[in-house]
Amino acid sequence: MSAGLTIFLFTIIYSLLCLFLRHQRMASAFTAAIGAGSIAAFVFLVPFDEAFHFGEFSIKFASEWIILGRMFSLSENVRPLIGFLYLAGAFLLPAAWLVNVNRFFPSVALLILAIVAASLMVDPFVFAAVFIELAAMGAVFVLVTQQHPRSTGATRMLILYTFAMLSILFTGSLLEVAGITSATPVLAMRVTFMLGFGFAILMTVPPFHLWLPKSAEESDPYILIFILVILQSAGFFFLLRFLDSYVWLREQTLIYDGIRIAGIITTILAVLLSASQRDIKKLMAYALLVDLGVMLIAIGSGTEDAFRLALSLIAVRVIALGVLALGLSYLSNAERLVNQMRGVGYKMPFAAAAFLVGLLTVAGTPLTAGFPGRWSLLTGVLHADKFAAGTVIFSMIGLGVLVIRWAAILFGRGDGEDFIAMSKEPRAFLLGGIILLLLLGLFPQFIFPWVEDVASGLANLFL
Repeated sequence: MSAGLTIFLFTIIYSLLCLFLRHQRMASAFTAAIGAGSIAAFVFLVPFDEAFHFGEFSIKFASEWIILGRMFSLSENVRPLIGFLYLAGAFLLPAAWLVNVNRFFPSVALLILAIVAASLMVDPFVFAAVFIELAAMGAVFVLVTQQHPRSTGATRMLILYTFAMLSILFTGSLLEVAGITSATPVLAMRVTFMLGFGFAILMTVPPFHLWLPKSAEESDPYILIFILVILQSAGFFFLLRFLDSYVWLREQTLIYDGIRIAGIITTILAVLLSASQRDIKKLMAYALLVDLGVMLIAIGSGTEDAFRLALSLIAVRVIALGVLALGLSYLSNAERLVNQMRGVGYKMPFAAAAFLVGLLTVAGTPLTAGFPGRWSLLTGVLHADKFAAGTVIFSMIGLGVLVIRWAAILFGRGDGEDFIAMSKEPRAFLLGGIILLLLLGLFPQFIFPWVEDVASGLANLFL
């Protein structure tokens, strides 16, 4: 039996079950989380291409699956990446029932995970762009809400991802036909430019971020964070596979310089835009761009240590953004009740604390989970690049100041300090997320060594 087919079948089964349970939000969310977690365990633990003994039964899962003339290979270089995505889904999905999300979200979220997994398995992998486009189409279904049935942000995202798909597919055709090598520098530069255009859209690099602030206004923060975490991670893994597969691409200093410059521009621009925001939802969107910029700076350093640190930053951002978005979902609902954010922290202290601690983690503040990665980046990778190091420090200070500013707003004197009722379940999720971020800041060894090896199958990047 094919491992890829097994993943898709079980994802569809869990998705249909969530669809059946859509009116029972808690059951639907936990079913989706259990499904994602069990598939992640299957990817990580079950051996492929050899007999797997389960009691008295013996089963063999083939790593390759051919359908419609295309091969889907669950090889050793993509298994950890797919497992990571499903684990991210298993972490984010349980809290979906706590916020005002689309009731179809758990079902569609599982399908998006399966489509993104297909983008990593397909061979030749340039066709991954088609699957990422399909995932973007699925994202539109959950980003569109009853309050915003014609979501401008979702429409912009779909248009931009279509351009990215066309750019990467065109690049793939050139790679197959032209036979690009280090001996064809002019053609290699043109292909690099086309690839850069496509990846800039997939990674939401400015100016291709224009859909993000609008979507932050029009959709629930928790749904938006799930979509961004999964799609940006897919784009990042797609980029790593390109670098791992083509020697001529790795040998071009131009591409690393371009990624690093894009990261610097993204970071500085996002910090400045964050400082000018009075809309707390847009602040989340620009804070996410700051985190993305730091990741691009790490990748642009072009070293093995930099790639490992970038992977670690991705793992931390899943937790940080999940906690931040969960708190923000409650705060944004409170905003509708009191018509302003001042004093909301007294009404919903757990939500406000989760938002602020999540934002501190994204900033890389000491004692939070985001600090060890930033510190390792500054001391181990960017010691020779003063400007890039200064940009990372600027992002840490800039977002840190914004946390102080928003803390003063949330806990300022508003229109009364009566608590807004919150049941014990959301309090437990919010408090648990805060404690987790603080614990990972004190004990980063719980997550960093494992995550640093998640792409060890990319043998040319992780020697």
